[in-house]
Amino acid sequence: MTSFDKAVKKEEEVLVAVAESIGSTLGTITAKAAEAKKALLAANASGRRVARRTASRLSKSLKSAKKRAKKQVKKTAKGARRVQRNSSSSVRRAAKRGRKMIRSRMR
Repeated sequence: MTSFDKAVKKEEEVLVAVAESIGSTLGTITAKAAEAKKALLAANASGRRVARRTASRLSKSLKSAKKRAKKQVKKTAKGARRVQRNSSSSVRRAAKRGRKMIRSRMR
């Protein structure tokens, strides 16, 4: 397995981790939204305050979940860029070594 193949595999692993993180966050958001809908539908005259409080908590938790997801995506994207940069530089170094070897044999 070449260094390029290893770099591609690492990039794939990073992308899978990002996708799993985003999927998990979306699942959490969906569950919270379903909970809020249930609370709002079940609200009667005395339960309106509870529904408002639940909606307020929901909006706060959604904001924090969105913030966490953005942070995680940025972090993994940064890692992917680092892997890509390192892999491309190692390919360039290998190509340079190959050119030097060919030049030395031609002399």
